[in-house]
Amino acid sequence: MNRQVNYIISAHLLLATLTAGVLFFKNISSTEFLPENEEAFCGTVSPTAAVLSETAVKGKTLFMSRCASCHSLFKDGTGPGLFGFEDRGSWADRNKLYEWIKNPSEFMKKDPYTRELQKQYGSMMTGFPDITRDEVDAIADYITQAGEQRGY
Repeated sequence: MNRQVNYIISAHLLLATLTAGVLFFKNISSTEFLPENEEAFCGTVSPTAAVLSETAVKGKTLFMSRCASCHSLFKDGTGPGLFGFEDRGSWADRNKLYEWIKNPSEFMKKDPYTRELQKQYGSMMTGFPDITRDEVDAIADYITQAGEQRGY
């Protein structure tokens, strides 16, 4: 009898935990209740904002899958907010940006700005050796257009 009570209690706790988890993840990914141009999860803009170009839509998908775990567009997180990145460091030179994204540890050896970022955030960016230049350009287009939609 004691064992049955334990199983029933455990089943109820498991069910309650699963329900809470589903509700939590459903709520953090929902943007339908945000006012226009209000920041959503991971610094993305609301779906009611202006339409992105085809390249920027591809860039948003890439941003969400590769960048959003550490970066937001407009706020610092594990890494810096990325809007306006071309005005910081060497990133106006896309060749340096490509090099950085593909192999941050190697790039950091010759770039003081990225060493300062590592000190500031306490970590180094993950490298993406398989990312293409077109993909980096698409992500940059998304970051720029999302900022423009917010009036930056």
